[in-house]
Amino acid sequence: MRVYFNILLMIFGLILTIQAQTNLPRDWYYGDPNENYVGISMNQAYENFLNKNLGRTVIVAVIDSGIDVEHEDLKDNIWTNPNEIPGNGKDDDNNGYVDDIHGWNFIGGPNGQNVGSDSYEATRVYASLKYKYENADPTKIAKSQKMEYEQYTKAKEIVDKEITKA
Repeated sequence: MRVYFNILLMIFGLILTIQAQTNLPRDWYYGDPNENYVGISMNQAYENFLNKNLGRTVIVAVIDSGIDVEHEDLKDNIWTNPNEIPGNGKDDDNNGYVDDIHGWNFIGGPNGQNVGSDSYEATRVYASLKYKYENADPTKIAKSQKMEYEQYTKAKEIVDKEITKA
């Protein structure tokens, strides 16, 4: 009998909870605090900012290190800055970047050179496994972790070689 009473009590509590829920308008998160729903004020953003500013085309490309922009499959598809004269050491288009023929390497140095070893996959692998295997005894590595340890040692060799070259 007590079990039935507890079940009825839970059902009653659930019904009260469901009825107590407010009916939020659809997409309430776009609303404004003045509308009693704290949201991102989308209408104000459109009225005060987005409708008053004309858009402009922005070209964005994410190219990993080692891309050959002269490769036969790529050279006709790589964007070229029409306002820049290649190799003259000047900022011909006055955008603040010297010789930005195919854009600018924002990860690279101030002269547009590539970062090199910091963008290698080995650097990422080494950094992610370093805490686990840096001072590990190779003879005590579990069999299930041998492959991961080998990845770490190979990545460490590559990173160390690049550091000594620098």
